[in-house]
Amino acid sequence: MTHEELLFNKYFVDITQAALVENISRKLDRFGLVTFENIHSREQLINFAEKFGAIFMHRDSDADGITVVNDRGYEEITAGYEGLSNAELTLHTDRSGEKSPPELMFFVCKKQALVGGETFLVDGKEVLDIMSKEYQSEYHQILENKSVIFGGADELYCGSMINRLSNGNYSIRFRFDELGYFSSNTYNAVKRLLQVMKERAFKLRLKENQGYLIKNDRILHGRTNFQGEREMHRLLVCLNHLSRIAPGFDMQVKNAVN
Repeated sequence: MTHEELLFNKYFVDITQAALVENISRKLDRFGLVTFENIHSREQLINFAEKFGAIFMHRDSDADGITVVNDRGYEEITAGYEGLSNAELTLHTDRSGEKSPPELMFFVCKKQALVGGETFLVDGKEVLDIMSKEYQSEYHQILENKSVIFGGADELYCGSMINRLSNGNYSIRFRFDELGYFSSNTYNAVKRLLQVMKERAFKLRLKENQGYLIKNDRILHGRTNFQGEREMHRLLVCLNHLSRIAPGFDMQVKNAVN
């Protein structure tokens, strides 16, 4: 068994089990990540996702909310459309420019790439814990308010990469591309943050009809570049007030965060 298969099994939840929502909620609170298999249709994915909240519609999604993530063959890639190419994607959270990004992301493999296209994931909670202990100066810089501007939505987001939520937890949002802008005081800290992310990231290679569910306010994801046809289905979900999943993650913070 490969290392990627061992990791897939570590976070795996059987979606046919009776206590599905409870088991997934517990695993998400612990790891921020769940893996699953046997999703064979768009309808099945939507029914699965709607157990946890409301589907988030956005620029790239189809009428049912699903975004088909593949190489659209653009001659020139516009900023914000790198995900619809065969290019490498830096670790990021989805819809980071939104005022309130969706808390969950479902991602299902419909067709593997011929070469490449592996997913990289990293736990933002773990990364911030390392930063707070080993790179304290940079850690405090990334907590600063009004230190970033993120595009990709109807309005620009101006604020912090780390935000405190009403439940006392914290959330992370991040992008490092042409739509991410950082204050001069924060830029070097962001480079250190990226270094720690890359050091702690792990790789998954999904097989057809396998997928993962992540807390988009905790887990950052990216991918390697790829060759050949590759098709993934992505669905973003906003938690509702009845959800068993707590938004964000708990974190010890020495300085106040907005």
